Amino acid sequence: WRMTVHPFGLKSSPSSANYALRRTVQDFGSEFSDQACRTIQQNMYVDDCLKSVKTVPEAIQLIKEVRELCSRGGFRLAKFTCNRREVLESLRAEERGKQVQDLDLEDVLPAEKALGVQWMVSGDLIGFDVSTPPVRPCTRRGMLSVIGAMYDPLGMAAPLILQGRLLLQELTR
Repeated sequence: WRMTVHPFGLKSSPSSANYALRRTVQDFGSEFSDQACRTIQQNMYVDDCLKSVKTVPEAIQLIKEVRELCSRGGFRLAKFTCNRREVLESLRAEERGKQVQDLDLEDVLPAEKALGVQWMVSGDLIGFDVSTPPVRPCTRRGMLSVIGAMYDPLGMAAPLILQGRLLLQELTR
């Protein structure tokens, strides 16, 4: 038996996706701008691309090039979100993210999730979902569960989480 596709959800999936994207740049990158190649190599995390550019025309051109380069490797990029309405208007509705797909572009742009944190698109701000976690037992295990539930890859919420971690450390002693 031999697999002909890579199953989604394996522990190796992020590494395989990263390799395939880098290989696509290696194979076809000479036909595209350096910025498009660098975007794929440095701004992709598994299946998310987070990139900032200075101007609207630059963003529109970069999206076009990155999509074309990825399509050469068999990838179809979609679910685009941007804090500039002009960029969103340049995309077909089905290419936009779910939150902005059917949105009247005169409305306030909704918040999006990006790498586990909230991105308030309209104000270009990063935030956290601080909804109350389910009640856990007042045990060490329950505290670990509550403290570990907040995903903070950039360490921006560390000052808030620190109090809980210090209390847990003290209780463990």
